Amino acid sequence: YTWMTPNGMTNITGQNSNVLVISPVDDAIHTGNYTVTVEVDGCTVVSDPFNVEIFDAPNSVLTATTASICPGGTLELFSNATNATSYQWNGPNGFTSNAADVVLPNVTLANNGTYTLTVTSQSGCTATESYVVDNISEQGSTPTLLLSSEICEGEDIVLSTTAPGTQYEWISPLGDGPTNITTSTGSLTVVMGDAAYLSGDWSVRVSDGDGCDLTSDEVALTIHDIPISLARNDGPICEDGGDIQLIGNEVPNATYAWYEGNPNAGGTLFSTDMSPMLFAPEVGVQQYYLVVTQDGCDSQASLTEVEVTARPESAPSAQYDLAPDCSLQDLNLVSNAVGNGPFTYQWTGPNNFSSTEENPSILNITEAGNGSYTLVLVDANGCQSTSTVELSNISNPQ
Repeated sequence: YTWMTPNGMTNITGQNSNVLVISPVDDAIHTGNYTVTVEVDGCTVVSDPFNVEIFDAPNSVLTATTASICPGGTLELFSNATNATSYQWNGPNGFTSNAADVVLPNVTLANNGTYTLTVTSQSGCTATESYVVDNISEQGSTPTLLLSSEICEGEDIVLSTTAPGTQYEWISPLGDGPTNITTSTGSLTVVMGDAAYLSGDWSVRVSDGDGCDLTSDEVALTIHDIPISLARNDGPICEDGGDIQLIGNEVPNATYAWYEGNPNAGGTLFSTDMSPMLFAPEVGVQQYYLVVTQDGCDSQASLTEVEVTARPESAPSAQYDLAPDCSLQDLNLVSNAVGNGPFTYQWTGPNNFSSTEENPSILNITEAGNGSYTLVLVDANGCQSTSTVELSNISNPQ
């Protein structure tokens, strides 16, 4: 057997056999006519030419998303194929596709693995390539937001989470967006006066080192108003004038605490009634403070001063001397008032005597003026006392 080829015998074996093998095939040197001459017992025969046509093989260079992909993210696969007219992808989690390039949304860890693409050319030639995807991250745990559900106005809002991460976005009741507060640690303190100092739903979004985000469930926060306390009393009263009631303002669902003395300076708890009674309080000025508590929040202590005024005192006296000749003389009454003036005076006595003077006089008094002279003394607070002076040494002239 003698073979004739288009361009020599490069990559060709079997020259002297009935089978000629070309491997690998090269379009540049192997395309063309082939003939074989067969000689048997000195007789030869030459075959007709056999034309060999070599087609271009399809080719692909697989690429894919190289950055870390978070759960729920997107994986893209690219064939980068030439001379291909059809595509067959196969991969993990039952994946198949006949697109040239593939987009897989909402991926999970199950989408990691080996992806294989077989491309076929128009002439039916095929090529197969594989690509290993291992950059889809594992689903992390949903972070838990730690937050007191109720605070009093003025207290700090303190938020925290133990979830690991590289960035934390704190989402306030203002909504998810430009108002989010970003920190590099898992804690945040919001003070009164900050725009985010609000009641409502809070949450936190935690980002890991791969840029994957997980958001906590919302936690409702209530910021309670500080109640107002208004302490007063129905005094003042006069000494031995009865009882005094302390009066608190009514606040819905509140509790009350009355203190003798400032509770911030060691005052003593006196009563938990809204409006307790002081029975027969002592003379002087006593300070009582009221603290109102609503929703666990304490008011500022408000002050009311209970005033019990001592009654005025008097020791009225009478000035009267018998004349040596037993003629009529004048009687001078003296109040001797002590207390919180100015005073008002009301004198009454025998023979229908009455006067509002401090120290009245009865001119040319007669024996009918003997008896009890009573002074009702009223001070500037309206407190009064009653005292008497007796007179019995008045005589009529003989």
